[in-house]
Amino acid sequence: MPSDTTSPAGNPDSLVAIREFADIIKKERDIEQLLSTLCGKILAVFHCDRAWLLFPCDPATDTWQVPIERTAPGFPGASGQLRSFPMAPDSAAVFQAALASDAPVAFGCGGLPLTEALQQFGVRSQLATAIYPRVGKPWLFGMHQCSKERIWTEGEIRLLHIIGVMTGEALGNLLFQRDLEKMNAMLEQRVSERTTFLREEIRKRQLAEEAILAYRDILEQKVASRTAELEASTRKLQESNASLSREIDERHAVEKELRKTHDQLAVIFATTHFNLVFLDREFNFIRVNKAYADACGHPPDFFPGRNHFALYPHPENQAIFQRVVDTGEPYTIHAKPFVYPDRPELGTTYWDWSLRPVKDDAGRVTGLIFALIDVTGAKRAELELRRHRDHLEELVAERIRMETLVMDISSRFINLAAQEVDEQIEAALERLCTFTDTDSGYLFRFSDDAATFSMTHCWNSNRLSTRKEDLQELPVSSMPWWTAQLLNQKNVMVSSTADLPEEAALEKRIIEKQGIRSILDMPLVYQNKILGFLGFSSTMPHRRWSGKEINLFQMVGQVFTSALERKQAEQSLLQAKRAAEKSNQAKSEFLANMSHEIRTPMNVIIGMNRLALELAADPRQRDYLETVQISSEALLSLLDDILDFSKIEAGQINMAQRPFHLKKVVKGVLKTLAATAAKKGLALSCTLPPLTCAPLVGDEYRLRQILLNLAGNACKFTDKGSVTIEVLELYRDRNKVQLQFKVTDTGRGISKEFQERLFEKFSQEDAGTARKFGGTGLGLAISKKLVELHGGRIRVESEPGRGSTFIFTCDFATSAPKTASGKKDTAAADRKAAPRLRILLAEDNQFNRYFAKVVLEKHGHAVSEAENGLEVLAKLAREPYDLILMDVQMPELDGLEATRLVRRCEADELFAGHPRQELLERVRAHLAGGRIPIVAMTAHAMADDRRRCIEAGMDDYVTKPFKPEEILNIIGRLPGRQAH
Repeated sequence: MPSDTTSPAGNPDSLVAIREFADIIKKERDIEQLLSTLCGKILAVFHCDRAWLLFPCDPATDTWQVPIERTAPGFPGASGQLRSFPMAPDSAAVFQAALASDAPVAFGCGGLPLTEALQQFGVRSQLATAIYPRVGKPWLFGMHQCSKERIWTEGEIRLLHIIGVMTGEALGNLLFQRDLEKMNAMLEQRVSERTTFLREEIRKRQLAEEAILAYRDILEQKVASRTAELEASTRKLQESNASLSREIDERHAVEKELRKTHDQLAVIFATTHFNLVFLDREFNFIRVNKAYADACGHPPDFFPGRNHFALYPHPENQAIFQRVVDTGEPYTIHAKPFVYPDRPELGTTYWDWSLRPVKDDAGRVTGLIFALIDVTGAKRAELELRRHRDHLEELVAERIRMETLVMDISSRFINLAAQEVDEQIEAALERLCTFTDTDSGYLFRFSDDAATFSMTHCWNSNRLSTRKEDLQELPVSSMPWWTAQLLNQKNVMVSSTADLPEEAALEKRIIEKQGIRSILDMPLVYQNKILGFLGFSSTMPHRRWSGKEINLFQMVGQVFTSALERKQAEQSLLQAKRAAEKSNQAKSEFLANMSHEIRTPMNVIIGMNRLALELAADPRQRDYLETVQISSEALLSLLDDILDFSKIEAGQINMAQRPFHLKKVVKGVLKTLAATAAKKGLALSCTLPPLTCAPLVGDEYRLRQILLNLAGNACKFTDKGSVTIEVLELYRDRNKVQLQFKVTDTGRGISKEFQERLFEKFSQEDAGTARKFGGTGLGLAISKKLVELHGGRIRVESEPGRGSTFIFTCDFATSAPKTASGKKDTAAADRKAAPRLRILLAEDNQFNRYFAKVVLEKHGHAVSEAENGLEVLAKLAREPYDLILMDVQMPELDGLEATRLVRRCEADELFAGHPRQELLERVRAHLAGGRIPIVAMTAHAMADDRRRCIEAGMDDYVTKPFKPEEILNIIGRLPGRQAH
């Protein structure tokens, strides 16, 4: 041994040194400062030349660094070079030796050989130990002796081992605290991004409302135009025949009522059938509704990002759009013709336009709202009606009597309810037959495929006895010649059955058998389609049908046709209205999606905070973490209440009956609102009745929601002063207590007029309230329902400028049902007796996986992770599991479909032709004949979500955010648990 080999003076393994290191670790909260101070203390205690920490202590990495070191004067350090050191074989051997040993390892004199890297730095002896923080990879902690060779004593090795263990624990705590702060910052960023998204959705909804207003303007212009045309027609009829003035006046009154009805129907129509387009200022599509997409023959997702005039070139229309962008003035036009360049079969179509600019705060046009209504049918009907009206005007002079009858019949069908159409048609047939001295009048309808025809309306004189019931679904082939004429839009006029041609011999026998000798049938045509035919028959041997009678029957036939089509249209409109009502279900889907998006991060917040609570020893830290837990659970409760609002209205909400402490609930509400009150300088206080330490039995979360709504509103509408929660005991017996709650503020107060509708849905005092203070107007309505479910009532006492007091009562039980504790004990015993399982955890969110894995491993279960359904199948193909915890919404293959495939594999089904056949066959080979319990673990919380999971083959269902005991109870309830 060289002659300069020495051991340090003194005894470094003393309790004094350990206490000094413990004091340093206890006081210092900064990682770098802590490690630097420890290294300096190492130099002083061990009298070495260099003390250091390197990271990571991992032989598998490519490089390692020396982030912290302290050196004695005259000895250079490695960290001064500010670079990473490559992992050499001899360096890896040092790390492996340190990791493999439970105590510090000596290198150099009396120990393992020194590496080339250490010799380059003049190191002659080294003592190093691996330290293991709770977070991340291990570190290497040690010291160098460069001035001389040194043999490290057992006392020095033990002391360094103790210091390493203490340093690892302190380093783990500080690293965990730093990671927790980073996670909180990340969650705050996600909340901010979600807020931005919701604001954008609100802006889009405002754009849609502006489009609806634009459509209303178009309808008003259309009504004014139609009114002018009808007034012009009335003047012509007055000039032709003064005797029709009374009928015309009556028609004016009827038309006025018709316009009123038309306006009402237009509002209903506008909610479902108008075409709406959002464009940017370069005319690129932002969004279109389904009606516009259907009209263009493309799916809605075809348009976003494409240019309007690249798809539909039209220089004139492009100039109009550009003028609106340049001037900022809206543009409206009625019945603008348009021909689809890619759909020439449609011919010329007509559209009502409303083009309105969207401006930013500076008045600059940023986009366009393009509302269109397809008025092709109305325009063509208008042209057809105009042609028909002109024809009628030519006949007015010579056919006054017939027109009077027609006008009288027609007037009865104006604004006629759909259920009265059939009765009025048969009444009109009776009048026509009486007027023309005809024995029978009837109406037949062809089936949609024109294969059969049926009598729908009939009137007979006492000379004929035709019954509608006997003439239903007659084949067209039973009267081939007759129906061929009608289907070719030809009248069948027979003055005498003897005049029928030979090819109508079959028809002749049928007609004469009924006693009919003369007949006139006319096709009923609507928009060039044969709907049926109107007919009149006579028992006279020979009856000549005059041209005036034919014209009369044709006019009335058109009235019948219009009435029948209007009846069908109204029925179709009623069906459309019912379909529109179904669109309200979109609200539930929206709430379900919002629930999923919010519950996913909420699961991480509540779960990680719960883990932090278990580790926090400092009373102030526990107080902070408990405040976070109370607020998070309150936020989750509010989310659940919004999802359950429809249940509340239907009286289907379930009220929990669990023990809770009133003082904890009230204090928790005050703690949640403390920051808001502090910003405004408000004093928060509460007054509780005696015996608040005794537990009550009821729904703690519903009570917290009521108090948060009322106290939150009080803080929101109070600028200075105080907000007080006062609880009084009104009644108590052995099993029940009735409490009165008062929430009092010194805020702006509420007017008497608004107090009457204060607890209605979406109710706010004025529009400025919503703009200034926000809110949906649901809080007080929900609070009223929840108070009533507690068996109480709520009211308000307030005057403008003098504050408000909300008063409500609630009934609670004073003792819990005996079965509750029994169930809890049974569940706890079940968990205690549960075997240790191999669990496959399928979850695409890494933070949710981390929380669930910590909970499960803490109770002894072995956990394997998968990020989607495909990874679940791949792991099942390789090894067995006792349980699968399956998230529902995952990329590539979701949890429902993955569950269905697992159940099919267990049932030994074949997968021929399946795109994943090879993988599924391997899974089937492992699972055939067995059954793995699968539990859904999802952020979807709507009523149908549990049903969908069970139908897919899952055994149970837990909603995020979940409490550890919830998932452990479910595991304990699963049948046939056997650990591998």
